[in-house]
Amino acid sequence: MTIRIHHFFDIIRNLRTGEKMVANTVYKHSNHSVGNLLRDNPCVKMEIIVGLDSVCDGCIHNKDGVCDDPLTIKKGFTMKHDYNNHLDKRILEILHWSEGDKVTPKKICKSAYKYIDHIYQIYELDPKEEIDARRKEFIEGLIFYSNHNNFKLKYLSRYNS
Repeated sequence: MTIRIHHFFDIIRNLRTGEKMVANTVYKHSNHSVGNLLRDNPCVKMEIIVGLDSVCDGCIHNKDGVCDDPLTIKKGFTMKHDYNNHLDKRILEILHWSEGDKVTPKKICKSAYKYIDHIYQIYELDPKEEIDARRKEFIEGLIFYSNHNNFKLKYLSRYNS
């Protein structure tokens, strides 16, 4: 399985409710199937990539390995593919990881404090309120995920509000 690092973090955020993920009938991507696999399998092996990943399988915007989804709300970017590549590279730099690294969900979660600590820098193009919500929901997702899969993330106590 391949994974964009921001897709992994989005999946964890979406798992915060504890419910199984459902298919997106508009985009028809595989986010739900990847998310549901990761939900119950913290040791599944994944390869980090910058580009279309397993989540993008089946997506209506996956055109010959490039996302053709236009983007109008991020200053300096006109295509989602370019913005997502930019985002993934920023996150990987903060985590001190590289494209091609082999990881597990548990390993990513163990290092996710770096993502939380730099989330305002990573998403600097977004309004603060959106970043606040993303941060809160991601932490809730980490709490669910680690509890659901019986492992501890000691650093989470730093973020209790």
